[in-house]
Amino acid sequence: MNYSLLSSTMTRAAALLSLMVIACGDAGGASETASSETEPTTSDEPSTSDATEGPSTSDATEGPTTSDVPTTGTSDASTTTDEAPAAGLFVVAVGEQGSILHCDEDGCESMASPVGTELDDVVVLAADRAFAVGSAGVVLAWDGAAWTTMDAPTSANLSAVAALDEQTLFVGGSDGAMLRWDGATWTEVEHPVQGVKEQTVHEIAFAGPDFGLAVVSSFAELGQSSILRWDGASWTSEREGMDNMLSSLAVASPAVAAAGGYAPTPDEPLNLLTRDGQATWTRVEDIGERNFVTGVSFASESFGMAVTDLSFGPRPPVLALWDGATWTTQEVQDPHTAVVLVDAELGFVVGWGDDEGAFVQRWKAGELTRLPTDSSATALWGVDGIRLP
Repeated sequence: MNYSLLSSTMTRAAALLSLMVIACGDAGGASETASSETEPTTSDEPSTSDATEGPSTSDATEGPTTSDVPTTGTSDASTTTDEAPAAGLFVVAVGEQGSILHCDEDGCESMASPVGTELDDVVVLAADRAFAVGSAGVVLAWDGAAWTTMDAPTSANLSAVAALDEQTLFVGGSDGAMLRWDGATWTEVEHPVQGVKEQTVHEIAFAGPDFGLAVVSSFAELGQSSILRWDGASWTSEREGMDNMLSSLAVASPAVAAAGGYAPTPDEPLNLLTRDGQATWTRVEDIGERNFVTGVSFASESFGMAVTDLSFGPRPPVLALWDGATWTTQEVQDPHTAVVLVDAELGFVVGWGDDEGAFVQRWKAGELTRLPTDSSATALWGVDGIRLP
């Protein structure tokens, strides 16, 4: 699921990175990437590629194209606001000012939100079951008809939500906050950085009841990231004291997972780590020196995607594709904040801060298409979705 950074935190991160760029100049140099030097092409119409073909190797090296679909206005083909479809897709994006968008392949519409504060992460389990979290302890639940607030016993800024099963949720946020919902009761979760000031649980992901991961790190203390592991009963530290600032995470299986963020100095350009079958973590060198890896998603062990934001220096943002063995980067025009792959042929990415405000793009057969939306939000921080039976 998508990364779950608070907008104020992103602002501080941008300022920190800017200072580092000024202080370090070109000392580290731009790392070489596997991305194509060819600029993404722009089509005049949305993609009509056959989704069943999936992305090819040549597509991954050439980079996605972007069609000129307007970013405002409501698509006639969009689903009805505040009502999930009985079949097809149910994709939800959340962000600034309590924004909640319901998207399908053709467009996005705003859903009625019970809060006006920032929402940072969302998990979709079914057409009538989804949850979103945000600042000041906000937890929202979707029942198929409306979003309502849940009475979670925390005032932490929540930036992560994940489902262990149909009834059990884990949420995480600032100062090491982590809570568990069992369908009836909230309990505080013990873990290695529980209650530690300035340490934020940025993302949580599970690959079944007996395996999960969480990334924890601080913008105030760069180089103090931790990766926590869930074994079905408790959380323990899998890796701690890393010099990367980790804020994004996805888990395909116990053998395949990825965690991303940014490196604190220009001479440490490795900001995406991949877990292999031996439970070791290997840094990825080709994501780009000053690209902030903000979102990761897997459709399977052999296909995944990572997106970046806050690109500094001469290189543009990149999108990275996982083929089961390596990550291949490709340059894109827009910075992205979160991604979800519905399957190996279809995904959705969200972003922030361009002239048109926040945006949602559909990724299909190697092509990015910006979807029409009626949202006035200028930032979207999380996205998740499923294909309904």
